[in-house]
Amino acid sequence: MSKFLIISLLILSISIPYAAAHPFTMETSPNSASNAQIGITEIIVHFSEPIEIDFSSLKVLDSNGEQIDNKDSKYFDGDDSLIVTTPPLEDGVYTVTSKVLSKIDGHLVDDAFIFAVGDVKIDVGASHSQNVSELVFLPEAGARFPGLVGQTIILGVVIASILIWGTQSKQLIRKELDKLEYFHHEKFMTITGIGLVLVFASNI
Repeated sequence: MSKFLIISLLILSISIPYAAAHPFTMETSPNSASNAQIGITEIIVHFSEPIEIDFSSLKVLDSNGEQIDNKDSKYFDGDDSLIVTTPPLEDGVYTVTSKVLSKIDGHLVDDAFIFAVGDVKIDVGASHSQNVSELVFLPEAGARFPGLVGQTIILGVVIASILIWGTQSKQLIRKELDKLEYFHHEKFMTITGIGLVLVFASNI
């Protein structure tokens, strides 16, 4: 039974998603508030966790607020980074905005940073702004719900097993304990199996 509990705990720990709260911006190219060379054509943003490409995008705006990128946002180096291309950029200040949907918790996160091309000076104080949408993207969050239920079931089974066997080992003779262990083992295996199915189904 102890092996069964250990295996359940290992599976539970592996299935729990990365603990970052939201997909925050980790690194950008060009860097925020920096000056890039004239003629650059790519903007890259790395995030703290995986994002859904179908609901995520980057936009590049000029100093007049007009979108000047090629509207071709895509994964750059895995599902935690995006790239968008632009025509060769000339002297000026540009704003990059991102709206990304977390694969982990279904939250939409808006972010923005500015950079300059050439020798143009920029206002560092206005170079970064980030906002986590208060609305959870319901289809994605709903897909994660079975996993949370499954994790709760597995954790409950493990705790209950520890409490039951810890108490019984002190109160019952070995013969009766073996009978109870067999009975509870079958029940807990069934419940844990349901929990594992929910966990893995939510990660598909």
